[in-house]
Amino acid sequence: SAFASFNQDLTKKLSFAVDALYSNRESSVFRNFQPQLKLDSDQEVFFINSRLSYDLTPDVTASIYYDFGRDEASQVNSAQLGEIDFLDNTLHSVEAQLSGKLVDLPSGAPLSFALGSVYRSEKNEQSDNLGTPDRSRSRSRDIFAAYGELLIPIIGDESAYPFLKAFDISVAARYEDYSDFGDTFNPKIGVHLAPHSDWILRASYSTSFRAPDLTIMGQDETVFIVNFPNIFFTAFPAPGDNGSTPVISFGGGNPNIGPEHADVWSAGFEFTPSALPGLMLSTTYFYIGYEDRIEGVSVLELLQNPGFLALVDMNPDPTFVADVFARAQAGGFSGLTVVDPTISPEDIQLILNQGTQNIAVRDVEGLDINLKYSIDTDFGDFSASFNLAYLLKNDSQFTDLSDVVDDLNVLYRPVDLRLRGGLSWRPNGGFGVSGFVNHTRGYVDKLDRTIANDIDSWTTVDLAVSYDTSDVFDSTLLDGVKLSFHVQNVFDEDPPFVSTLDGFNYDTSNADPFGRFITASFSKTF
Repeated sequence: SAFASFNQDLTKKLSFAVDALYSNRESSVFRNFQPQLKLDSDQEVFFINSRLSYDLTPDVTASIYYDFGRDEASQVNSAQLGEIDFLDNTLHSVEAQLSGKLVDLPSGAPLSFALGSVYRSEKNEQSDNLGTPDRSRSRSRDIFAAYGELLIPIIGDESAYPFLKAFDISVAARYEDYSDFGDTFNPKIGVHLAPHSDWILRASYSTSFRAPDLTIMGQDETVFIVNFPNIFFTAFPAPGDNGSTPVISFGGGNPNIGPEHADVWSAGFEFTPSALPGLMLSTTYFYIGYEDRIEGVSVLELLQNPGFLALVDMNPDPTFVADVFARAQAGGFSGLTVVDPTISPEDIQLILNQGTQNIAVRDVEGLDINLKYSIDTDFGDFSASFNLAYLLKNDSQFTDLSDVVDDLNVLYRPVDLRLRGGLSWRPNGGFGVSGFVNHTRGYVDKLDRTIANDIDSWTTVDLAVSYDTSDVFDSTLLDGVKLSFHVQNVFDEDPPFVSTLDGFNYDTSNADPFGRFITASFSKTF
């Protein structure tokens, strides 16, 4: 990957900036299905963001933004006659914005604002088998948006009361019109108040809208006709004999997926005691109520989570099953097709509909606590930090009529407690070193599983060393040079083991298998 950033003042009032990012990723995945499966993938991403700004007055700026992005990916199934899939996503976005300060209020602070409009064009193209015409698909979307924001400081330094030092209200709204999903209007309101110079209290409410990604809607439909071991069936009895159940499992894209809506509430405080400079404590409570939440659903969840039984067809139509077999054997499905040759249409017991779905209701509630203390000494600057993320609720309901399922501390779903703490030291002379400890609490999977219910905690250590020459050398060549060395997971801790149907044997939502990861970087600022 490579990143470049350029900024230039063209005149005293006119400036130009551009950022560009390029990355290329190659990967291979081998799956021991019957038949075997080997996928070789190549992905290339390019993104550019540009901005032209002009100061209309000392307090008001007009800006025009243009973004362009392209994501190209190809995948070769070399174990099945070299079947090739190709994906091409493109994005164009133009935004006009006016922002700045309007008038000074009696509080002593200005009324700030931002107004803007956006036009965005997205296109997704997919094909397989080298672009055979009857298998090429294209989707596009145009979005128009308009937004406005106001920051209103009602009470400030010049109008403070003994019991109320500051009081701000922020209001914002965004209107969007999608060519495929219609229009939506989403407001936001926030309140900040300081009853004392050491305390800030805050609260906010907003709504949100998210359209499904075009890749999800246009992605190839995968079909697996395989045997699943009966040991993995715990949400309902496995119907198969001889230790396994023949199933048809549909996955991949979902052309019928709909948009996601959410209500978001938050409240919290920030404490910076004047009696102890350098100390900061902040706490935030949040609640997110999703409707039609866009989420991926795995095969394991269909077999073991009662909340997803609506996606399991326990009485397959023989005519439909025969048609699926005929299409699969003739190569009639656009995506990856895996057929166990030992299974016949009469053997099929279940049809599973996995992949990305709209979850009717998802309620998420939690706390985020941050503590930081910094101190300057003759030996340099020291700082200590601690973060606690605690989820109180993660409930889901697949349909309005299905049961509410507690998805907290469940395989492939969030763990309730994560901790991160660290120490940093920056002595005089541009040198810096820091270390962090990350901890994810272990849990007992709440779902009824016959194996690996206990999932251990996971603790890793990160280390960073840097050297910044700014203000150290009186040299144009050396000034602005920064060297850094990062080690993630210093002790190469493996993710906690859990026996999973996909064979990866770890909780992919709460851990990663990469182990020790070392990065060295060099940067020069001109």
